[in-house]
Amino acid sequence: MIAAAADAGTLPPVHIEQLIASNTSAALSQSALLHPCGDDRAAAPPSGNASWLPAAQRSFSAIKALPDRWDGPRSSRISDAIIYRADRILRDALENVSNAVAPYIVPRADGSLQFEWNTDSHELEFYLNKDGSVSAWVADRNSGAEFEGEGDKAFDILFRWAARVAAKSSDAADVQVPQAAPRILLAA
Repeated sequence: MIAAAADAGTLPPVHIEQLIASNTSAALSQSALLHPCGDDRAAAPPSGNASWLPAAQRSFSAIKALPDRWDGPRSSRISDAIIYRADRILRDALENVSNAVAPYIVPRADGSLQFEWNTDSHELEFYLNKDGSVSAWVADRNSGAEFEGEGDKAFDILFRWAARVAAKSSDAADVQVPQAAPRILLAA
């Protein structure tokens, strides 16, 4: 559970789970994720069966409702631009996965976001930093292999592994994992 520290003169603790449960901020609809420029262009709906989307939208909604200092006096509000970009990246990563599980979408005190999937066989983390930079880490628990990267390599890791890790276990064998871009080789 992520909670804000409450001290004299700060806002009361904020629990993301409470925001979701109480619907403090309305669940995001297709039109609620606005373009970071603030215009009325909505995020495009994902193609196919996006079973993961409602859970992700609830998480983004709760994160969007977090105030400054939500995790103590030095924590930053997550910007609309970061939330929008995270939504776009997640939609692209899971575009061809018919029955995916939403990642944990974790706000970080520095104003960045993290996607995280944990399964019996894999763990995948993707970080979208406040400055727009990205990094990723994946572990294959069956083989013991781990890969990490920043920038383009982080996107290669996310797009190569998200389909495998996010697929519900009964569908995992049917997932077609896209090949990594030939310009980047992932070594064990």
